[in-house]
Amino acid sequence: DTVMALAEYIKEKKDYKKADFVMLITSLDIGSFEGDASAGFTMLGTVCGEFRTGSFEDDPGSYSAAYIFAHEMAHGLGVVHDGSGSDNTIENHPGAYSCSSSTGYIMGDFGFDEHHYQFSTCSVYQIQNTYRLTKKYKCLHVKNTVARIPVIPKFPGDIVPYNLLCKIGLKHLDRKYVYDQEKGVTDCNINCKTSQGSDGYTYYSSVGALDGAACDSRNRKMACFNGKCIDSAEYRNELLKKTKKTKKDKKTKKAKKTKKTL
Repeated sequence: DTVMALAEYIKEKKDYKKADFVMLITSLDIGSFEGDASAGFTMLGTVCGEFRTGSFEDDPGSYSAAYIFAHEMAHGLGVVHDGSGSDNTIENHPGAYSCSSSTGYIMGDFGFDEHHYQFSTCSVYQIQNTYRLTKKYKCLHVKNTVARIPVIPKFPGDIVPYNLLCKIGLKHLDRKYVYDQEKGVTDCNINCKTSQGSDGYTYYSSVGALDGAACDSRNRKMACFNGKCIDSAEYRNELLKKTKKTKKDKKTKKAKKTKKTL
């Protein structure tokens, strides 16, 4: 109902007329679908169309929104869950039968290994198929950027303490978790534990490390990025170079365009 109401709302607002897709972010529970709890809802292949809307949950401080947004936006681009068949409402839809949901990609089962930050080949093929359907998805071929998001030098892992991430990321387990300093970070998973309860047990779990989080106590240069423990300075410098190159390319294109006009 919320997604449909949002679709009706944006019809009347000129600010959204050029939007390819509109997403509502909330810290409230989205609800459930067919008896299962859901962190988001988007109708398949609705980008560019009348119902180009979706919604999803975000736990402030956990940065879970980045993953859920990617998942929901993929639905809007016509991507089904890994392991699912083709959709007959989208022309030439390839489906995702050949990609197992257990491999843990963005459109598969939830996990915190490096696949958690990637789309499976099946998802990529589906997005490519949608892009090729130029008549139905014309907006994907139109450049109409309204504003650009500035690059921030800090990453979430630089800011969010491990204790807070354990608390927020595992709150659904109805126990208070803190960072397990003894176990530390394993394969870019932050180990968490509870205090010993009245039942005499200590419970253990883990959450995925945020980008920029230190991952090797013996080497402070190492940090997690996209689920991998890599050289932090090297990654950040490469990212900065790409950002500068993009800005330079845009200035060059703008200069060429001005020259032609003159």
